[in-house]
Amino acid sequence: MNPRKPALLAGALAMITAATGNTFSTSAAPALVIEQDALMKNAVVQVIVRSGSLSDPDDMPGLANLVARAMLRGTQTKNYPRLTEAVESIGGSLEVRTDREITVFTGSVIAVNFNAFMMLVSEIMSAPAFDDDEVATLKGIVKGELLTRMQQPKILAAMAALGTAFAGHKAANATQGTVAGVDAAGIWALRAFHRERYVRSNMLVACVSPYAVPEAEKALRAAMSVLPPGTLDARSVPAPVMTGRRAVIVEKQDMSTTPLFIALPGVAPGDKDMMALEVGNFVFGADFTSRLIRVLRVENGWTYGAYSGFEQLYRSQSSQTLFSLYTYPSAVHAARALPKAFELLEAWISKGLSEDEFAAARDALSGRYAFNIDTPSKRLDLRVAEVLGGAPFMTARQYDVKLSGLARNDVNAVIEKRLKLENVVIAAAGDGAVLKPVLEKIPGVLSVDTVVVSP
Repeated sequence: MNPRKPALLAGALAMITAATGNTFSTSAAPALVIEQDALMKNAVVQVIVRSGSLSDPDDMPGLANLVARAMLRGTQTKNYPRLTEAVESIGGSLEVRTDREITVFTGSVIAVNFNAFMMLVSEIMSAPAFDDDEVATLKGIVKGELLTRMQQPKILAAMAALGTAFAGHKAANATQGTVAGVDAAGIWALRAFHRERYVRSNMLVACVSPYAVPEAEKALRAAMSVLPPGTLDARSVPAPVMTGRRAVIVEKQDMSTTPLFIALPGVAPGDKDMMALEVGNFVFGADFTSRLIRVLRVENGWTYGAYSGFEQLYRSQSSQTLFSLYTYPSAVHAARALPKAFELLEAWISKGLSEDEFAAARDALSGRYAFNIDTPSKRLDLRVAEVLGGAPFMTARQYDVKLSGLARNDVNAVIEKRLKLENVVIAAAGDGAVLKPVLEKIPGVLSVDTVVVSP
């Protein structure tokens, strides 16, 4: 395969063309997202499986993650060392992550070896070994990671927040699952999960390379053709279940800081109001110049950091998220910092932005957006997000036009309408004897409970 100048792909495929990228989906699944950059020396490929931890069996949380990682530890013709050597010898790399709704394999290879790399990807997708010894080793690694996570106070507070917001639902689980779930997953379970979910109809394949779209498409389809057609298994994070303002504490003694999350129902990534909310959040907690940093750190010196956003607790491709505030004040200042953080959140939602804050945020975001699309890989990520239900891909010009159409009153109205403080989860990790009276004094809090977070 030789790189060549961009070519027009005439009417044979149903294609939507935007800027330099092309996305299209035909009856011959999987759907493809392809972008060409003739200056690239490598190719980047993503294989997105529309099954994540939400597809785990109830008694095996962690199965999706275990399957994906086991697939990189050998195929039916190449054991783990040989597979690793085969990928690395052609200048390639391949890794995987599991989210709640999807599993994403991301690979890179020097461009001249693109076809050879895709054949290796094809073998990994279609013929994983699931070797007993390799899976046993991987289980030990994953369980160690889960136990290590539980030593991180921020993770404890985050899991407590999710456990309260999604009580009784697997969305509350870590995407890596639980120690018990990993233990329960036998080889038969891995094989069954792979057989049902690793099918063309349940996949989206994305690529950015120096090759023209038709050539890249040919290589991608050839690699995925060995998989059965199957059926789509797209699952969505449910709406959070929150009733009133509830606080939870994970008991953790002798800490120098007190990690805290304040979480409330947010919006989906592709929501029509997301841009207005991003402008508002830039002022409140997304930037180092935000109100949270200015008040809690610069003016008072209570905390080491304070931020807010829609993906702090989990990522979603198309479902409603949680909007959250995260801060980790010094333990000696927690009694003042935690109530003040909630007070700042209330004021931001009810009163919105000043004219100066709005103008500064709009100017800053306009200048920064170009850096969100300045590389082919970044553009590919945004196009993939669009196909999966996220916000429409925008050029820098399109973004500026939409941003300039926002007025301060519009942004403030959206914040007040879409972010409600009636139902809130406040989750902290620390000394319960100290934290409970502090959290009980936050206006409207109905209960403060101690919860246990287990790996």
